Amino acid sequence: MDSAERYRTAGREDLAEKETQEANLLTKYLPEPLTQEEVDAELTRIIRSMSEEKNMGRILKAFYERYEKQAVDGGVVAASTKRLLAAS
Repeated sequence: MDSAERYRTAGREDLAEKETQEANLLTKYLPEPLTQEEVDAELTRIIRSMSEEKNMGRILKAFYERYEKQAVDGGVVAASTKRLLAAS
């Protein structure tokens, strides 16, 4: 959508509308993004299930084996993992 805004700023409403339509079409095919609560719940489950050393790499690997990277913001997952590891 950033490109649509740039087109609007430049006075190219025709191109902005085209970008918006394409973005809306592509959105239909993307998985529904996970909520913060869903990310935290899954990470907590993974951390609790680990009997060996709990490190961020192993946790992230287990998380992404179950969820597509397009379904979640990687920064959110990394921050949540750090927070949950510090709390455990």
